[in-house]
Amino acid sequence: MVIARMGVRRPSFMILGAAKCGTTSLNHYLAQHPDVFLTSHMPYEPLFFESEYERGLEYYWRKYYAAWSGEKAVGEARPANLFLPFVPERIRESVPDARFLVVLRNPVDRAFSLWWQRYSNGIEELPFEEALEKNLEQVRSGVTFEGAEGARLWKEHLSPMGGIWGYRLYLDLGYYAGQLKRYFEHFDREQFEIFLYEDLCRDPQEVVARAWRHIGVDPRETSIDRTPQNVASTWMAGRLRRSFRRNRLLRRLPDGLKQRVLDRAARVGSKPEASASARCSLAEHYRPHNRELEGLLGRDLRHWSSQPDAPL
Repeated sequence: MVIARMGVRRPSFMILGAAKCGTTSLNHYLAQHPDVFLTSHMPYEPLFFESEYERGLEYYWRKYYAAWSGEKAVGEARPANLFLPFVPERIRESVPDARFLVVLRNPVDRAFSLWWQRYSNGIEELPFEEALEKNLEQVRSGVTFEGAEGARLWKEHLSPMGGIWGYRLYLDLGYYAGQLKRYFEHFDREQFEIFLYEDLCRDPQEVVARAWRHIGVDPRETSIDRTPQNVASTWMAGRLRRSFRRNRLLRRLPDGLKQRVLDRAARVGSKPEASASARCSLAEHYRPHNRELEGLLGRDLRHWSSQPDAPL
């Protein structure tokens, strides 16, 4: 139910992430329940805990939950909240009784998916392996976004729509064990329901039923609309998107025409995949992090070092 303290309403659950792990789809599925309300402000991912916190909870509720009409479970989805070290403490101070939903994906596939999204949109200029090298340099330099200085640094590089400029996070976002342990320092483990991406792809109805139970609403017998959201584009669509972004003449085309061309191109060709050498290198990089995660979840994750999952 909606949590109210000191006369101020606040959400009762949060989808924490991780990025490119199906959180947009989970958000879409959960919102189909009549007793669930998810934030409707654009961007749908609230930036409150990372860049608006000093404005207070009344501002948070007014901005992101103005359309609430009495639904029992009220929540938000913002994958950056799982990654950022300074956010768990802020959530504990504001919504200590919140319930959390987390979806985790093979970090190799997640890293490539994020790179492809940024590359096909013209944000990332480097090929995948070169972008990873630059990211690794950043990791080794000690950039962690921890503490007050980390919060300031993040806020300075945050775009109005929630993207981060000037930093590559393909590797960092996949260190799931450390991210979860930070939350477990502030909240009880039973406040969390943690899913794997492959479970969401294989049986979204079962995953969503578990999620609904966890946030306090009764699962319905009717089937959800299982259409995946934020699906990875094909090479053809990705190249067209980059062309639209770069070419001045193409940028003058009406938005509706560009979208129709992209929609048609998205049905042509295959989804991109990382090279075997890049996958092998990344799997080795993530091996100790995945072992630690296995201990936290009590689940065998050795398959993450083998075949790629379905792009989404």
